[in-house]
Amino acid sequence: MDSLLRTERDMENELESKRVDVVRKLLMMSANKRIPLSKIYHNRLLFGIPEDFRDRVAEYPEYFRIVIEDDGKRVLELVNWDSSLSVSALEKEFMVDEVKVKKSIQKFPMKHGKALELDMEDERKLNILNTLPLVSPYSDGSKLDFRKLEAEKYRVRIIHEFLSLTLEKRAYIHNIVEFNGGI
Repeated sequence: MDSLLRTERDMENELESKRVDVVRKLLMMSANKRIPLSKIYHNRLLFGIPEDFRDRVAEYPEYFRIVIEDDGKRVLELVNWDSSLSVSALEKEFMVDEVKVKKSIQKFPMKHGKALELDMEDERKLNILNTLPLVSPYSDGSKLDFRKLEAEKYRVRIIHEFLSLTLEKRAYIHNIVEFNGGI
């Protein structure tokens, strides 16, 4: 019985460590490395974050701090940037599969249904977007011109990484929109 309890405790500790890394990655993707605690709490089930995570934040002063803004809102702030966490799920996938990397470098037209009804210019832009180099979701997106295709690809990468951090690799639109502006 003791070994079973020890195994359970070890698994809980391992899961907690992974959930802490998920919150750190969310903060690293955020515009100013801060996210209101209410947003994280509201979306906690998406990421497997326990209900009492706000109390557990104090156990990780090397990673987080809670800042109370002028309006009384409690905001979770990243204390230290960890470059080992700044590798996206897509980048990890490319590190494993060299063939996929080579295919991603080649230019190829994007197929779409006829119902999309793109004119020649829009189809050209879509194909250009597809051939642009990958932009890390952990890079500073504020330096990108939001009207350019590079910024659009950056936003797509943010959403892809956000979804990769969820337990089920999917989320409702309102969950993603709730982080809009923060991430």
